[in-house]
This record gives sequence, C-alpha cells and structure tokens, in this order.
Amino acid sequence: MLTYMLASRLPRGEKLARVTHLDDLTGTPSGGTLATVVESFPFTPYRPTRTSFDPLLRLPDGTKSPYAVRNRLSPLPSWTKQGAVGPFVMAMVNVNAVARSNALLGYGPSLEYREGRLGPSTGAMLGQLLELSKALPFFLLPDFIKYSVLPRPGEGPSPQAMERGYLQVTAHGEGERGTKVGARFYLGKDAGYLETARMLVEAGLTLALEPAERLSGGGVLTPASAMGDAFLERLVASGTKLAWMSPEEAAAFL
Repeated sequence: MLTYMLASRLPRGEKLARVTHLDDLTGTPSGGTLATVVESFPFTPYRPTRTSFDPLLRLPDGTKSPYAVRNRLSPLPSWTKQGAVGPFVMAMVNVNAVARSNALLGYGPSLEYREGRLGPSTGAMLGQLLELSKALPFFLLPDFIKYSVLPRPGEGPSPQAMERGYLQVTAHGEGERGTKVGARFYLGKDAGYLETARMLVEAGLTLALEPAERLSGGGVLTPASAMGDAFLERLVASGTKLAWMSPEEAAAFL
C-alpha cells in the first residue's frame, strides 16, 4: 500500500523509477508468519506456467503487462543515512505483491524495489543473517519434527507480547524525472497477528460495504489494485498511522 501511496504522490505523468522500504519492528514470529516464510523460499522445483512470462504480469485479457518490477532485494547488510539495514524475510512476499500491483496499476515500467530491516549496526544485522541461514535447513524437516519446536499456523506469542509489538515502515520513492517522495506507515501492536487480523477485517468491510465504483472488478488482485483509497481510509480510521514526508525530508532521506 505504501508503494501505491508513493505513486499517487508524484506529479501527473511521472512514473516511479525506484522505491525503498525500511522496516523497524519488534515482535515474536507467529506460526503463520513462519509458514509464509517457508512458502516463499524455492524449496520445491519450479513449475512452468501456461504463459511464456511471469504470471504476476498477466493482465485480465491474458496479455503481458508492460509494467514490471526489478527485484533489488539484497541478502547482505548495508548502511544508509537511516542506519544499518539487513534482509527482512517478509520482503520476499512483499516484492511479489508490489509486482502484481504494478502490473495492474502501472506504477512504473521498470520499477526497482528494495526493502530491508533497520538494525543497530551492520554487525548485528550480519549476525541475524547468519542465524537465519543456519535455521533454513530446519524448515525442510517433516512437520512432526519441525512443529515439535516451531509454532504451528494459528499458534504464536502471548497476548502480552503482542501488545508490546509494533511495526513502522518508512517508504521512499523516486520518480523518473527525479521527484522524491516519502511516507511512513505505523502499526502500534504485533504486526504478525493482531494488526494483520485488523487489516483483514477492514479489507472484508471495504469489499462488503464500499460502493462498487470505489473497488476493482474480480481477478487475482492485491489490496492496492482491488481497494486502493477506500481500504487506506478504513485502515487509518481503525488505528493505522500514515504520514507523508515533507519534500525536504524526502530529498535528503537516502
């Protein structure tokens, strides 16, 4: 949704060239989050599709969208003006959602997408990366072994831990003509369970209650391409905090 917001902020006629999302969060992964991570890794052989191109680019009429995303996710820690940035496991899911939205909505014809998790130092982020790499083979074990240690989908942190969690995503975009825009998206509780549940409810209410002219038709859609501004308004009304960067802050952000 933040990429959708950034694209809407650009002057008329200017397309997004690149976007960066920086995630600041605390919380304990839930079983559902871990299952999503597992499904995002290429553990199973690639299955060819009926089309000669990425199915995320497929338009309703079956043709290929001219709007594609260039995945610039990096497994290595780096340093930015905002601090140390390391890999964020959910970015592998998010980049596909942005790719689908871009194909349908046309943010930019060759949009570069970057995302990472903010941390205290590059050394700390490297340590987290090493811990994750050691854990990956564990996900290949049979379920009865894997779930003797990990939470199953539907299981997760305690209510007290979820109340202490939060997620802030800061997004920065640059248009093809050099215009820079930015926004922040803040969730004040655990993003993997409490806030995800709230957003799902608001998505359902948007689809059920908003006038048809504010929604898209059927198909394989994302929240941005299906509900757009109508969904954003409900998120803000129910607790999500959204804020735009000033032009000066956006210009100096990265």
